[in-house]
Amino acid sequence: MSSDFALPQDRIKTPDNWIVFKDPENNCYRILAGWSGGYLDSHYWRINSGISYVECEDGHYLFFGHSGSCYKCVKGRYKLRPNNYYVWEKLKQESKNKVDILPEDTDWCTFKWG
Repeated sequence: MSSDFALPQDRIKTPDNWIVFKDPENNCYRILAGWSGGYLDSHYWRINSGISYVECEDGHYLFFGHSGSCYKCVKGRYKLRPNNYYVWEKLKQESKNKVDILPEDTDWCTFKWG
């Protein structure tokens, strides 16, 4: 499988850590991704447009979004960290705790995203 070559590199995001949550407002599942900053860079985060489908590869998952982007998520890095935790807390607060993180042991490749 060569999904990396089918998409322009600027459409592929590879976060340091990630979670999947159900967005009740838009009735879809989305990725909240985080990147850790270094000496010169800050932490940052992104939320994708919604998951359309997933492909599984050795060591990572490819989450394809409604907007055409791809999140290349490393297995074993499914977690909240300082780079995305505060965003998660804000999402919960704004939704009055109606957003839920899917369990880490979810079978992403057979999950029904529709």
